[in-house]
Order: sequence, then structure tokens, then C-alpha cells
Amino acid sequence: MKHPIYLLKNDIDFTKPSIMKLMSFSYPKTLSVLKEINISEFNSEEIIKRLSLDKDNCADIEYSEERLTIKIDAISFFKDIFNLLRCKQYGLNPSIEINSIIIPKINELNGNFPHYIEMDFARIIRPLLPKTKLSSILKNIYFDERSEIISSVLCMEKVITEIINERFKHAKIEIKNKEETKKVLVRKSSLEQKISFLHSKEIFDEKLFNILTSLRLMRNHAAHDLSLTESIYNETIVELTSKFVFQSEQRYNLPSVKVARFSNCFMYIFDEISSLSLNPNNFVLGRTNSDEWNGFFYGA
Repeated sequence: MKHPIYLLKNDIDFTKPSIMKLMSFSYPKTLSVLKEINISEFNSEEIIKRLSLDKDNCADIEYSEERLTIKIDAISFFKDIFNLLRCKQYGLNPSIEINSIIIPKINELNGNFPHYIEMDFARIIRPLLPKTKLSSILKNIYFDERSEIISSVLCMEKVITEIINERFKHAKIEIKNKEETKKVLVRKSSLEQKISFLHSKEIFDEKLFNILTSLRLMRNHAAHDLSLTESIYNETIVELTSKFVFQSEQRYNLPSVKVARFSNCFMYIFDEISSLSLNPNNFVLGRTNSDEWNGFFYGA
């Protein structure tokens, strides 16, 4: 499954060098390595930065316990990393060292241009997360926190629905109840059904599916007792929030010492989900009618 390249910066250990392979399909279903190049720590990071300038840039990603491998079309790869003018425009280091390393290797191929590029990086080894009380997140789930959970999930559902409208506008799923089975449009189904559908279509990978499931269950419990000052569901929401935060921090390699960990994690999740849409810039977190919203919830 393809993943946005700009999200990989939290997974790659740029203190270690990488290996670039120029790959070719010499025969049907047969791969050959045309050339293997050792890339320094600095240039490894510069390559990922240049590929990340376009948020639509995606690559096939393979993870192992200590390594991360990306595979990307050669033409797209060279177009982005050799564009020094664009590097300057975005404030990146316009060093030509990368060019001087790669171009001579391509010239040695005698016209055998690679079909795709494979880069093998050291992966960040994440320490085991400590089992701590989540007092920095939601010690007691009161009114403000529950409304934040609900409004966040509403924003998320809007993006998920838009992704379905773009790719599967007329797709239907079977809904079973006690009496009958009927088909409904996915875009008109519940959030749980939308998430499951996109997971079945491999738009969401397993880990992202699990994170969204935790978030959805948080929303369900928060909505159930929003009108209460203190709820018997507090402990359940704390457990779900703990699960959501730990899953998110692991996925994006986020530090676990921040205050407002839920909001921080949600922004990363929202950014990744938005990037799956054909129009990711259409989605902005926040409320345009903040006065009216605060009047509804906080009496302002």
C-alpha cells in the first residue's frame, strides 16, 4: 500500500546512512539491481525533505524491525531531488552533492535507465512507552474534554465521507438488522461502517483502522454523557483515550511528555486522513462560528 512520503520523517533515523538501489525490470516479473549507492546521513535526510515538498508524493513502504524501505518511480524521484530551484524556494539546502553522487552512477549504466528507486533506511527504534497515569491528558472527563472529542470526530467524519464521495460515491454495503438485510450507500452509513469499508479497500491500513476505532469509541462514550458533570463512563473514556494516544504516538514517533496529548495526536491523524483526499487543502480544523459554538456549549 502506498503512503505519503512526508509522513516518514518521524520513522527514519537520519543519524545513520542509507542505501539507494537503482532497480530495473529486465524481464517480465524479474528484477535486477542496476547500481547500489551508499548515501550519507545528511544526504539521506535531504532526499526525504525534497521528496516531501509535494504532499501528493507517495511510495510503497516496507517495514522490518530495524529497517524501512521505500520504493518510488524513478522519473518522479529524480524530478524532485534534482530540482534545485524548488529547493531554494522552500528554504532547503540547495547542495549539489546529491547530484554529483547519483548522476555519475546513472551515466555508468550505458543507457539502462532505472524503472524505480529503492532506498533502505535505518528505522527509529522506539522505547517502550511507560505505563503511566494519564493525568496530563484527561484525569477526569468533564464537559470541555467530552465536547472536544465530539467536535474532533465530527471533523474527521467529514473528511472520511469526502474520501468516500471521491472514490466510492455509488458504492453500497449490506446492512443487517433483525428483520431484513438492505443495501445502503456507504456515504450514508454510520462512521463505523465507513471506517470498516475504507479499511476493506486498503485505504486505511490496520494500525490506522485501530486508531480510528479507538477515536470512534471515545466519541460514542463522550456523546452518551455529555450533559453530566461527572460520569460513570469516565474510566472507560480514559482507557480509550490512553489507547488512542499511545497508538498515535507510536505511529508518528511523537514524544509522550507533551501536555494536551490528545489534541497533538489528533492533528497528526487528521493530517494523514486529509492527505488521502483528492483535495486535502479543503479541510481546516477549527470553527468559523466560534461565538455561536461557545454559546451552545460554554454559555459565552
